[in-house]
Amino acid sequence: MVFGDFNQVLEQKKKKGRLTVTFTQTRGFQEALQLNQLLDLGFVGHSFTWTNNQPGDSNVQERLDRAVATIDWQEAFPEAVVQHLQRYRSDHCPILVDVAGTKVRRRKRPHLFRFEEMWLKRAECKEIVSRAWTNRQNKIWGKLKNCSKVLDEWGQENFGKIPKEIKEQ
Repeated sequence: MVFGDFNQVLEQKKKKGRLTVTFTQTRGFQEALQLNQLLDLGFVGHSFTWTNNQPGDSNVQERLDRAVATIDWQEAFPEAVVQHLQRYRSDHCPILVDVAGTKVRRRKRPHLFRFEEMWLKRAECKEIVSRAWTNRQNKIWGKLKNCSKVLDEWGQENFGKIPKEIKEQ
C-alpha cells in the first residue's frame, strides 16, 4: 500500500476549475498504477485534496493525494478506510488510512471487475465484448471501462452475483 501526494490526477473528474486535464497528462500515472497492480482505495470526505487557495473563478481543486494498494493488501485489510481530513494551514488535506475501519463510516468501495471463465461457454459473450469494444472512443482506457461495465451487467443478468454466492456457501 502506498499513500500520499502523487502530484497528478487520474482523470478529468478529479479536477475542478481552470484548464482541463488531457488523457496524455494522466496516461503515465495510470500506466504506473497498472504496471504495479495498484488500485485506488477510495475515500471518505471532501472530493478534492489540494487547492491553489485562489478566490472565485481562479480557484483550482484537484485530488492529488490518495492511497493505492494491491489486491493482496486489500484482502489482508478488508475493513481499511481512507479519510480525507480537514485542511489546516496547508493547500493539501491530510489523509488518514485506518486499517481497522473504526474511525469513520465507509463510502462504498469501487467495484472490482472480474472476468468469469464460465462466461466463455456462452456464444453471446464474444458478441457482447465485440459490441462493447467498438461502441466507445478510441482510447484503450475507455474501451476497457465500457467493456467491463457491459460484461458485468450481462454476467449478473445471466449468472447472478457469483462472488457473493460463493461467499454465502
